[in-house]
Amino acid sequence: MRVSSRQAGDRIIVWLSGSGGCTGSCLALDVIDPAAGEVIATAVASLAANGTARIAGPPRRLTVGDSTSGLPGTTISRGAPLIVRAAGLAPAAGSEPQGVVTAILVQTGGR
Repeated sequence: MRVSSRQAGDRIIVWLSGSGGCTGSCLALDVIDPAAGEVIATAVASLAANGTARIAGPPRRLTVGDSTSGLPGTTISRGAPLIVRAAGLAPAAGSEPQGVVTAILVQTGGR
């Protein structure tokens, strides 16, 4: 799934596996600039049946993707690592692997 195909205000919830295939974390990615792949990312503590997320930590402004991953820059793909990098004032800070994507849920921003 390409972040650039979404619209600002959409939320992408991504479940990640930890090391050794064990259950990892869940991130809520709120799209702010689809063309650039920029999102506000927050760790999810719990997720209600209606998709409402209870947030576990402070938000971070990130760009999805890494030019060396072999996938288009803003792609999130099940079975592939989720790679992000800092956006805004520190874009050269390097990429941060988050884990392997096990599931993706997209919520549209009220459309």
